[in-house]
Amino acid sequence: MMNTPKISILVPVYNVEKYLQRCVDSVLAQDFTNWEMILVDDGSPDRCPQMCDAFTAKDTRIKVIHQENRGAHAARKAGFEHAKGEYLVFLDPDDYLLPKALSSLYAKAIESKYDIVKGANLRVRNNGTSSIETPILSGKEIVGEENYLFALLSYHILPYLWGGIYRKTLFSEEIFKSATNISIGEDWITNQSIWRGVKRYAAIDNVVCAYYINSSSMMQTRVLSHEYHESFGKMMLQIATGASSKIMQTIERNRIMVHIKCFFTPEIGWDNTWYNVIYEYVKNDNNLKALLQNNDKKFLEFIRSRTIFRLYTFVYRILFQGIKLHGCKRSVLYNFSTT
Repeated sequence: MMNTPKISILVPVYNVEKYLQRCVDSVLAQDFTNWEMILVDDGSPDRCPQMCDAFTAKDTRIKVIHQENRGAHAARKAGFEHAKGEYLVFLDPDDYLLPKALSSLYAKAIESKYDIVKGANLRVRNNGTSSIETPILSGKEIVGEENYLFALLSYHILPYLWGGIYRKTLFSEEIFKSATNISIGEDWITNQSIWRGVKRYAAIDNVVCAYYINSSSMMQTRVLSHEYHESFGKMMLQIATGASSKIMQTIERNRIMVHIKCFFTPEIGWDNTWYNVIYEYVKNDNNLKALLQNNDKKFLEFIRSRTIFRLYTFVYRILFQGIKLHGCKRSVLYNFSTT
């Protein structure tokens, strides 16, 4: 009888028959073998259900859950409910693990009882080119719950679930449930929701995961409205309840900044109401100084002059539409929740 697995690998599966074999093979090829892989067939309409059944028939470490389509995050929740490992690794089915990914992550995790360990990632583009993304805090550690949360909010930790290893006890069914119906940004909400349990975080240089940039994905074909960002920001404030004023101010600063960037988005354009909200914030010298220290200054040029800022953002949107988007238009996502 096999020992209880040290690592549970959670893979939501939907309409990825072209990539699933590669994903599973990358796990089977790992030098670390004490794992279980939970494939959650999320009502996939292609051959994925049959492929999942074939995988588990060949290797008992691979488990399969079949369910009606509920979305990737709900699929992760289902996998979590069945996971037996001490640690969790999240893997998207169109991505794959690099050699020795599990052994390097697990070795670091148990070295000093880290709750989270993140590695470097291989970013692969549609044209076949690739580049390595090294964690900003590579070789360093974070100690303390609020220090972890501040690093996350300051973009020193990428807000994705993949590319690392997590202590399972950080999560609960409620944490997964809170982000299940979010259209975009569920990984960010989940990473923030676990902050009270993160005592120690570390990042390593090892390249652990290859992920693909799909130009037709939701993140590439949709943009988020002011209303979406506002709902997202309110949820982040709610999750951080009880944290220090430094944390709350950082969330508020991020909230204002995403609204500012909406003015540079061709599909959204100018909005007097939201400009008034922004102006009330940036007219304070300390607030504007904090924004300038942490963001690209091009978004803050002329921010205190309604007329000039409106003209500046108009020209930017025209150029961006023609040069970057080649005239294509993306859809605007207004609803924060899919329910």
